Amino acid sequence: MSQDSSLSLAKHDIVGDYDALYDEYFPRYYHATGLLSLPFDEIVEPFEAWFAGDRNMSRIDYYYGMDKTIQRGDLGKHGILFKIVPMHSDMKPSDNDFMSCWYKPLPKWLPRAGQSVIPTNLSEFKVGL
Repeated sequence: MSQDSSLSLAKHDIVGDYDALYDEYFPRYYHATGLLSLPFDEIVEPFEAWFAGDRNMSRIDYYYGMDKTIQRGDLGKHGILFKIVPMHSDMKPSDNDFMSCWYKPLPKWLPRAGQSVIPTNLSEFKVGL
């Protein structure tokens, strides 16, 4: 480990897109918060994530809980995806804002697992510990 308490991971034992050191540095269950930066679109969005890899479940909240994605690979035949997002209706007389929940059982050709916020190939990243 370097003196700046960061871990630089060089190219090493990558099989497909899976980094062999991934499990050594990151737990299979975690809670994380951070900022997702998309510099080309000048977007910085805060997120909070829960991941239970061995249970095949995850939840990621964006913008302090305004948008939520829940992925449950442990439900249904091939997993289920939920999204809870704000919506707006122009229908009169309501013309209001409300929370909407999308529920999608997934097909065999698109199975769902829990979604980690940590890339499985860490060779191009500098990780602060």
